[in-house]
Amino acid sequence: MHSKALQYGQELVNLHYPLTDIDIERCRWLGLTASRILSEVARNLQPGMTEHEVAARLLYEYALEGMTIDVLNVGFDERIGRYPQPVPAENVLERYALLHPAARRWGLHANLTRLVHFGEPPSNTRRAMDGVATIGGHVVRMLAPGVTFADILTEQIRLYRKLGYTSEWMYNFQGGITGYTMVDSRRCTDPEARVVERQAYDYFITITGAKFEEFTLLTEDGLECATAGPDWPMRTIQTPNGDIDVPDVLIR
Repeated sequence: MHSKALQYGQELVNLHYPLTDIDIERCRWLGLTASRILSEVARNLQPGMTEHEVAARLLYEYALEGMTIDVLNVGFDERIGRYPQPVPAENVLERYALLHPAARRWGLHANLTRLVHFGEPPSNTRRAMDGVATIGGHVVRMLAPGVTFADILTEQIRLYRKLGYTSEWMYNFQGGITGYTMVDSRRCTDPEARVVERQAYDYFITITGAKFEEFTLLTEDGLECATAGPDWPMRTIQTPNGDIDVPDVLIR
């Protein structure tokens, strides 16, 4: 019964693709709006705030735009290294914040993660930040019609190992398609599943102490990082498939 339920769930998810023109326009709006709100909250962070306080602000600001948040991770300082997806608690911000809302409107999701650090990060944290940005950029740049999700996962694992983080990929599932489903990672282990146009993707790369996540669309016109707004620092990652600009940590 369980295997049949998974099969039926997969079939229902498949019915949502390819995304319609209206779906794509809504995804673009969701991505830009979610990014703008998260950027504003991140730029107004102050040491001494609690995770609950920041979570409440995010819930409020997203609600003003008609959005709900299906998953909300807010973690500060040592809790970022302890939990890949920190649930908000009473921890007080000192220097480092991870913010991740999975925003939803019209049944569509726009998931993203942002990192904020007061002052230059310690070398081990900066190395983890560089690592997730590098792997994330390579993965997003691989998204092209016909590429198998299994090949993308293989490349992710190779990059983790190359950067010296051999086992980190096993601590969290690595992403997949999104849209009307928050994220469906099952395609990563399906050797027949392939990337298609008019689909949305949410790959999140975690290394202890850092995380990358960007809401990405693939249309007939190519790749779009729908949450890459103009009000956040970016960095360029060079990949075999071309360069890509991805979010960097915001240094306050």
